[in-house]
This record gives sequence, structure tokens and C-alpha cells, in this order.
Amino acid sequence: MKTTTLRNVCGALAIFGASFSASAAMITDNSGFGGGSSLVTFDEVALTNGTIVTNQFSPYGVSFTPNLAIDSGRSTSGFSGQNLQNYSPEVNPFSIIFTETVSAFGAYWEADNSNALTFSAFLSGGLVESFTFTETNCCQTGSFLGFSNILFNEVQVSTSGTHALIMDNLQYSASSPSAVPVPAAVWLMGSGLLGLMGFNRKNKKLAA
Repeated sequence: MKTTTLRNVCGALAIFGASFSASAAMITDNSGFGGGSSLVTFDEVALTNGTIVTNQFSPYGVSFTPNLAIDSGRSTSGFSGQNLQNYSPEVNPFSIIFTETVSAFGAYWEADNSNALTFSAFLSGGLVESFTFTETNCCQTGSFLGFSNILFNEVQVSTSGTHALIMDNLQYSASSPSAVPVPAAVWLMGSGLLGLMGFNRKNKKLAA
């Protein structure tokens, strides 16, 4: 009976963990988001090329640390008007900070060919998800990259190679109650359940 209960608990945890992994998604195409998302085009505040950007766009939900800088005049698909760049001055890595917890984020990115871009999503300082994308189509079509179906309030971006990249038309969605914040919480809960089962078994033996 006890063995069967233990197996049931472990099985339920495995299914729960698997369902989380299946729901979390890394966005690596040009589909963008559907309705219900917020869009920051970086044209909301008029700034000159080279202006250092930190919190000028915080009224629109995002800020940058340590900083990025304004760029413009790109003809690449996915880019228009003002955009942000990290190469003058060079900043690598940098973080996008959201003013609220979000469940999805994406933006159009362009880097030199063969450069690897690593995106890491954090919730209150804890790593939630990470992936790496290698640029193969520089200067023609921007790649829409980001995360969905997880909770986070920071995205750290780092690049290899020349370290240079540009970003535009950032989208994000506010967190939803159905989103699961941290995968580790699943296994932490499981450890607690198994610990309680062991404690209960020990007490029964002492009582006998």
C-alpha cells in the first residue's frame, strides 16, 4: 500500500513537470504575438542617435541595465524608426527589466552572421528559462525572438562574436493566472510531500 502511494505521488509529479516543460515555449520565428500584448516601438520618446537609454521607456513597461543606445535608419524587415543597439558603447550582456511580471516577450533582433544570442529569463533573480539562437540571415530579415508561457520580470541578453546587435518593436504580455512561474517549484513541492510521508511513517514505527 505504501509503495503504491509513493509510486502514485512520483508519477503525478513527473506528469506535472512534463506538462510544464511542454507549455513553456521559446519564440524563434517571425510570427509575433496575437492580441492582448503591449508594443514598444522605441518611437514613443524622440531621442537622437547615440543617446544612452536606461529608463526613458519605463512608462511603457521596460527599462534597460546597464544601458543600450538609440539607433535609426534601418531597412531590415521588422525594424522601423528608432531602435536600440548595444555596440556604441559596447554593452554585453545587458538586461531588459519589465515594470511588472510578464508571461511572454519578444522583439525583432539582428546580429552579424554566426553570432550566438543567448536569452535568459529571470523571475525575481531566479533563472526560469534560457536558449541560444545563432544568426544566419544578417541585414535582410530581423528575427523575432523571445519567450512565452512562463512568468518572468527580466530578460538577460548576451552575444558572442562581434557582440553587436540591434533590437526593435518589443512586445510583451502581462502575466496570466494559468502561467506556472518556476519549474523548480514542482520538484520542491514533491520533496516536501515525500518528506511528510517519511516523517509520518517514522512516527508510526515509534508509536508501535
